[in-house]
Amino acid sequence: MAKRFYDTGLVDQEWYMNLSPKHKALYLHLLCKCDVAGVFEANYRMMSFYVNDTITEDDVFGSFGNRVVPLANSTSKGIIVDFIGFQCGGCINPKVKAHQSILRRLKELGITVDDIAKWSSHGIRIQEEKPIEEEEGAEEKDGSAVVKNEASLRERRDRDKEKAMYVWFGSFWSAYPRHESRKVAFDKFKGIMSKSKDAEETLRQMLSSISKSKETEQWQKDGGKFIPMPTTWLNQRRWEDEGIVMSNGESERKEKETAVAMGLMSSLKI
Repeated sequence: MAKRFYDTGLVDQEWYMNLSPKHKALYLHLLCKCDVAGVFEANYRMMSFYVNDTITEDDVFGSFGNRVVPLANSTSKGIIVDFIGFQCGGCINPKVKAHQSILRRLKELGITVDDIAKWSSHGIRIQEEKPIEEEEGAEEKDGSAVVKNEASLRERRDRDKEKAMYVWFGSFWSAYPRHESRKVAFDKFKGIMSKSKDAEETLRQMLSSISKSKETEQWQKDGGKFIPMPTTWLNQRRWEDEGIVMSNGESERKEKETAVAMGLMSSLKI
């Protein structure tokens, strides 16, 4: 049986305290079932059995923000991004046998320690510049080495962008109050972010708009019945709308002003 350290301060962290009982149990289940690199297989039937409640894809990848994200090269695997940093005390030593297993697992998945460091709230670094791995072969002295390095850099950038896309979408999905058609919404979100000149700024605008819209009467009415589908919201680029976000207090004030104005107009009629 695999052994791992347990963060006794987890229950005191605000994000964890704000979870529902079901999602608290689910997060602990993921911690217990993940492998040495924090990677788990999303078996929803098994999760539902152990948590004693129905668990869906939205529960796993939409309830914990950026702390749990799906792997870009898999339709069923995810990773707990803070797991490795906590287990290794913030530093991976390639000479330590347990850490070698982590590095091998990350290599299988095409993930680097730098990737984990970008995602994780726990600081993490590698003790040596080059982790234990097979040698790439004799040093190349001709132009082919340059071409190979450039291709490798392009692949790395594409891989980083794909991983970032899942993290960004996780933030959007966690913030948006209506969870339906996740796959369709992700495809639309990915298309928007790929074309954006500043994807992070676009995401910031989206999250800000969602936060304000949650305070409007339309989104709060009848238990959120009139909140648009995520795909509709994305298709219509609602985050770019101006002058439509209004708090309940502002809405009431506008209604009173309208009523007063209508009364004045009536009093002026002959």
